[in-house]
Amino acid sequence: MLDRIKKNIYAELKKYWFVWTIAIVVFFLFWLVIYESNGIFTTPKELEYTAAGQYYSDETIGEITDNTTVTQTFVSEKDIFSRIQIPFHIVNNNLQSRLDLELKDLGSGKVVFKQTINLSELKDGQLANFDFPKIKGAKGKKFELTIKGSGIKKGTSVTVWKSTEDHYKQGQLTINDRAVSGDLRFAILDVESKALVSKSVYALLEMLFLLLFILSVLALRRFKNEMHKAFLVTALPIGLILAIVIPPFDQLDELDHYLRSFEVSEGKFVNQVTDHSLGNYIPVSLVDTVHQVQFINGKGYQYGIVKEAFNNKLNPSERIFMRNYASSYPPTIYIPQALGMTLGRYLFNSPMMMLYLGRIFNFLAYATIVYYALKIVPIKKNLFYIMALLPMSINQASSLSGDSTLISSALLFVAYVMYLAYGKVEQIKLKHVLTAIGIGIFVGVSKVVYIPMMLLFLIIPLRKFIDRKDFVKKFLFVLAGFTIPYLLWNWLNLSNLSIPDVRIHSGVSPKGQIMFILTQPFHYLKIFIDSVINLGESKFLGMLGKQGTIYQYLAPDIVIYTYLFLMILLGLMNDESDLQLFKWRRIDKFIMVFIMLTVVVLIYTALYVGYTPIGHSIILGVQGRYFIPVAIFLFLSISNNHFMIKNKELNFFVSTIIHCCMYVFLYTYLIQINK
Repeated sequence: MLDRIKKNIYAELKKYWFVWTIAIVVFFLFWLVIYESNGIFTTPKELEYTAAGQYYSDETIGEITDNTTVTQTFVSEKDIFSRIQIPFHIVNNNLQSRLDLELKDLGSGKVVFKQTINLSELKDGQLANFDFPKIKGAKGKKFELTIKGSGIKKGTSVTVWKSTEDHYKQGQLTINDRAVSGDLRFAILDVESKALVSKSVYALLEMLFLLLFILSVLALRRFKNEMHKAFLVTALPIGLILAIVIPPFDQLDELDHYLRSFEVSEGKFVNQVTDHSLGNYIPVSLVDTVHQVQFINGKGYQYGIVKEAFNNKLNPSERIFMRNYASSYPPTIYIPQALGMTLGRYLFNSPMMMLYLGRIFNFLAYATIVYYALKIVPIKKNLFYIMALLPMSINQASSLSGDSTLISSALLFVAYVMYLAYGKVEQIKLKHVLTAIGIGIFVGVSKVVYIPMMLLFLIIPLRKFIDRKDFVKKFLFVLAGFTIPYLLWNWLNLSNLSIPDVRIHSGVSPKGQIMFILTQPFHYLKIFIDSVINLGESKFLGMLGKQGTIYQYLAPDIVIYTYLFLMILLGLMNDESDLQLFKWRRIDKFIMVFIMLTVVVLIYTALYVGYTPIGHSIILGVQGRYFIPVAIFLFLSISNNHFMIKNKELNFFVSTIIHCCMYVFLYTYLIQINK
């Protein structure tokens, strides 16, 4: 028995010696890195716990000068606290004036903390911490926080944020001894020095991580000829871990997607129009939770604050009216997130559980759609496998982003059309056309720039239709299926589209920008070329995952360039099974390149029209993830029938390499967010 096991192991290592060498080397490198980085997780670090706070702010109090005194009262919910945290708005960082900060116990009348703040030491918009010896026995007591200007002249634009409405019932905001509506944006914190995990727990987690890695490689060996199952082996643990460990709203635009997912979960698909504004009524408790846990990761993940936020309950009766710019996106790409948030609302009544269940449902939807895409695509499965496991793709799928549904649906659409073109389908019937439209709706209705992807239908050989008339009829049917839902949605959403996005850049005017392009087309062409040349490389690497979150955590270079190398290699080369199904036609490659270039031009132009000030010399707002839905065409178009890979174990090689890259990416991210 033992001899037979040894013989099988020897045969396995001999047959797959290169793959197993890579896996074993990466395993021991993991062990070494995990051992060396244990201090990040086991060394005591500052953890914050909220004693009192008001996190929502939608306006400033106005300029603070020598004659300004701002007072906020609050009641401590904890027995101990030792930090005041306030964000300031300072336009000029070279100010030599100061603020006087004072904290008084109203019960005893005693001033428990006082500090002078030099404005030159503060940074605009960032949370400023003011520490003092721990105040004990504070639970239930009322305190008064006072901010007073000193030597500040008018016109220096020094101020603090406040809420418009009175959400914080335990305190009162006064300015120059006059009570005003709303409350100051502030936090009173108990700071504790504590390790994230003990050394014994860290050792256990280390063993589980390494065990998961090696068992997954064994599973990849088992599914080496079933790439759709191999995808789940790597994607499921990585994606679910990321969905849980990524700090709240740390992903790009996740706040907007969170609010939009909530709107869809309540059946509010279109913004409401009032006399003075455009938006929806959002529960105050949800918005307060957002502000409590947002931007807490600049100096290491504050687990304590996130843990506390799970105790917050959703109160749907008390609401505020606000505009969410993601409301311009159709509800179709938020169905998974909305289902998760609905479950979180009814089972837990918790804004935080809504966030995490929305992420998990979004990722599971992504994994399911990609699973079927990999299952049906008849050729280039390895290339589709890699595109589905791009660090950026998995990052988006593990968040609340609507781009997750767009990316997976785009992959499924391309896979399905290639199945119709190169698979065993003898004749294109109505059911095939309806299926293509059903998938395409999730692509075309989301953003107009992706509607040209329907032209991929043209790669289906004419012999698969009854005649030329049948081909034209079904092509027009697909065209209508892509465009009509988009037109209907935008007709319903016209009021939202009429107001430009001016959150970042003033001077944005879609109508004015369109006139600029039409009247100066050659100047715009130069702007487009300059934008592509100057920013193209960074956007391409960003598409792969070079920059994945708000804090710009980077995927390691070895991961990014390994992906790039494999995509070029597998795009260029074909295996024998591919060439048995098809011979690349020049017209097919032309169609794919045309689609890709058209979508790229439309992406840049759409952002120039809707996000960039009129006549600006560079197109703003372009992000690499926007190109993922059509990136597959770039690598399909370089395929060459004369380059063949005869190694029948290529699938196991590719899946193992990508598996190693994804685990390196995951652990690197865990280290970065905890530093």
